[in-house]
Amino acid sequence: MTTALWLLMVFSLCGASVPFLVVEPEDTVVTPVGHFRSATLQCESSCQDGMSVMTSWHKDGVAIEMASVPSYNTSNSLLVITTTETNDYGGILEGMYYCVVSNNLGTVRSRNALVRSECSNDMTL
Repeated sequence: MTTALWLLMVFSLCGASVPFLVVEPEDTVVTPVGHFRSATLQCESSCQDGMSVMTSWHKDGVAIEMASVPSYNTSNSLLVITTTETNDYGGILEGMYYCVVSNNLGTVRSRNALVRSECSNDMTL
């Protein structure tokens, strides 16, 4: 029996699996909330065996630093993006976002989600 076949059998028997996406982020428009501008994206994943997964978010191909401006916060499967740049009208939040989920067995990347400002005329959903 080859090693690859044996590993496949072990993973099948143990129930270990590569994560898969249940909900992928969707295109959205930045909304004003008082003096703030915000957008929320969702990326929900799962594994057949309940194995924990790690989620990372990317904007325009670059991993997002959670302690940056604009403010990025994650809660469960949500990414909430907020800025107080009232004269920016949400433009600082605009871009292509996606999530990457991984565990010890593999990695899955979501579709791109376009985040645009309600004042932006050059980008379409």
